[in-house]
Amino acid sequence: MAGHITLHGIDLYQEDVDSCRDGQYFRTNVTAYGLAQARSIHAAKGDAAAAAVVLDPSVVQCMVQFGDVTLGPIDEMLAAGLWLIPLSSYKAATTVNTTGHWSLLAVEIIDQVDPVPTGADESADERGRRRGRRPRVAEAFHIDSCGSLNGSIAQDVFRFLAAGFSALDGDLRWGAQPTPVPSAPQQPNTYDCGPYMVCAAGSLLRWTYAQTTDQPKPTTLRAALADDAESGDRLLAYSQATAAQLRTDYHTMFAVLMARQVASRPRVKG
Repeated sequence: MAGHITLHGIDLYQEDVDSCRDGQYFRTNVTAYGLAQARSIHAAKGDAAAAAVVLDPSVVQCMVQFGDVTLGPIDEMLAAGLWLIPLSSYKAATTVNTTGHWSLLAVEIIDQVDPVPTGADESADERGRRRGRRPRVAEAFHIDSCGSLNGSIAQDVFRFLAAGFSALDGDLRWGAQPTPVPSAPQQPNTYDCGPYMVCAAGSLLRWTYAQTTDQPKPTTLRAALADDAESGDRLLAYSQATAAQLRTDYHTMFAVLMARQVASRPRVKG
């Protein structure tokens, strides 16, 4: 069996290590690791009440390929305030650990309060039902480091999620389509979409779990992204240097751990 290492529940092979070299496309396992690591780091620093769910890219591919949202972590998703969904231009879920152009679909679940009906004709039962409802709105944003290359994929996945989750939760309302984020940093080459997507996820997780009192976060992701476009204190503040360092760190760490794993194997005597 080929040597591999397991980090954050993700199996990484030599092909994954090699995909972290400069000029290479991140393979699916590498993006899965990056997203899992980012959530682990920021969730540990934040408040569990501000929950975010980060989907594994292979799970997303299977959900879409087979047209079934229940193949995903639906209980976690319905309980979370933010869904981070990695998108790839490679759609076939039958081939393991493939890649394509990566981008990120962020779906924020916003609680709303039903207005109190006017007049005094509301019965006790009606009042109880109204208070028991939890109307929410799902608002999506598409973060793409190469213009709108995955724009049509983001729209297709959003419609798929809206249809599937509307059947599961009638109080969850969906908009028409995801909003592109023009302030998202853009990659200067054809191959750094993976690091940029992981950096975007890390930025949104940092914002979600932020617990500072001197600079409270905006009420919604839309407000935060509006600030991002207008102020110097940017939410999506990563750069090409950030992405390059992420790639270097991954390759160095994976290569060291893989070498240790290979060295620890028992030698077969001839």
